[in-house]
Amino acid sequence: MLETGLGWIDMAWLAVLSISVVVGLLRGLVSEVFSLLGWGVAYFGSHWLAPQVAPVVPVGEPGSRLNMLAAMALLFICLLVAWGLLSWMVKQLVRASPLSAADRALGGLFGLARAVMIGFVAVTLVSATPLAKSPAWQASHGVGLLQAMLAGIRPLLPDGVLEFLPSQADGMRIGSRGEACVASSV
Repeated sequence: MLETGLGWIDMAWLAVLSISVVVGLLRGLVSEVFSLLGWGVAYFGSHWLAPQVAPVVPVGEPGSRLNMLAAMALLFICLLVAWGLLSWMVKQLVRASPLSAADRALGGLFGLARAVMIGFVAVTLVSATPLAKSPAWQASHGVGLLQAMLAGIRPLLPDGVLEFLPSQADGMRIGSRGEACVASSV
């Protein structure tokens, strides 16, 4: 068997990275961005419109918390579907234009950025658990790389975010000059 030096955590990270990039390439940047915007529009739109729609929603007593939540849920679904239709139409326009190849390439970059963000969230969450001290986590090349990237962007982040990021005390591998280090192979 070929020994790569990659553990299960690295393999899982590579799978997330690969899937995210491929999905981005297949969907394109316009679809990816419209998808994210759609969730935001549905979330905020449902909150904004719920007071007007709640009186006609036949769930719970008018004005009750249940009535408002039902209106918000109904609006969320309707807005998400409507945004999906708009997104589909825009995607068809882009696919029919000369921008299709650029859209797909930029979608791949978007997928890469999304995978890195997923990695940042995973490293931040796992660093707060006992799993961060496990041999598999400590030996992971991907974890070391993500920690180095997090250390690099630390100065750019607001203080409110920094309190949730792993530090040297939390098990982040830090070099002699204060930089995060990529784990060496075992």
